[in-house]
Amino acid sequence: MKDGTKTNGYFHSLVISIILLFAVPGLASAQIDSLPARNDTAILIKSKIMPESRTLWVHLPPDYNTTTNSYPVLYVLDGDSHFQQASTAADFLAGYDRDRIPAMIVVGITNVDRGRDLTPIHPQLSSSETDSVTVLKTSGAGRFLRYIDEEVIPYVDLHYRVAPYRILMGHSLAGLFALYVKETKPDLFHAIVKVR
Repeated sequence: MKDGTKTNGYFHSLVISIILLFAVPGLASAQIDSLPARNDTAILIKSKIMPESRTLWVHLPPDYNTTTNSYPVLYVLDGDSHFQQASTAADFLAGYDRDRIPAMIVVGITNVDRGRDLTPIHPQLSSSETDSVTVLKTSGAGRFLRYIDEEVIPYVDLHYRVAPYRILMGHSLAGLFALYVKETKPDLFHAIVKVR
């Protein structure tokens, strides 16, 4: 009886660990010290718009190097938390026996300062009023959107065989940013995936 209780305890601990790993985004990112070891590439961009160095993670479909195909691109915000899950899911769903989605390139856009980059900043009209319609393009989400539009997408388009179809995925605050992108530049991405 004691052995069965011990086994049940280990099983419950394992189940709780798995649930926490996928339910709490910060926990998953704490497990990843660097780029996941697969056919992925880390790229350092010295951004002029963000005035800092930024990292992109790029995952290519398994057949990328054996074909001349072009691929849609899934851009994953909070890449340091969600890149591995998104690229694994993309490969799984595009697998030859499932064929649920087309094979795609996955680009993880990692964070430097999540709150700063994903939050729209509105200008002050006076000392007591804020212009809630306008979003500044020189800071916050406005500047981060310019970085994606003017530096990230052109880099990916230049260096990889991309199809003319882009998807943006965001979770939580990044989901708010994804909706901001859809409202501000509706033609930049063909689809938005907002998680939670």
